[in-house]
Amino acid sequence: ERSFVLPDGGLDTDDLLDAFVDFWREHAESFLSRQPYSEAAAQLVCMAYFQRIVNGGCRPLGGTEGGLRSIDREYVVGSGRIDLCIRWPMADGTVQRFALELKVWRPGRADPEKAGLGHLNRYLSRLGLDEGTLVIFDQRPSAAPFAERGSRKTRIVDGRKILVLRL
Repeated sequence: ERSFVLPDGGLDTDDLLDAFVDFWREHAESFLSRQPYSEAAAQLVCMAYFQRIVNGGCRPLGGTEGGLRSIDREYVVGSGRIDLCIRWPMADGTVQRFALELKVWRPGRADPEKAGLGHLNRYLSRLGLDEGTLVIFDQRPSAAPFAERGSRKTRIVDGRKILVLRL
């Protein structure tokens, strides 16, 4: 079983994202083809995946006794976005926070990257964080095959480092 916990007790967010990309490439087509509301399905699958890891899929190597691991969600109805903040207690009593913005690129719509960067930047500012991840689920018919998705690039917005992950 894969552990996403670093030797210092922190959550290995890079490895967690790598594992999610692998999972998405393998299973997304099946999930999305069976869901009547496929626009929301991508975001729901992502949230369920991270919830499983945070609440039980990780094998803690220590450092979680100081508090509860959790995922905080903010839904903005009608905006096509969901903010997530994973809270991971550390052995030293601090809490690691990992912020994500989930966007869906729907057919006939503009690339949501610019709006997503703005939304995530404001969310990071509210949380007092210097970095976060924008996940864009491409549901256009012209999107690359699922097996080829998972591109990443880093953007700097107002001094904050934002990883853009395209699935």
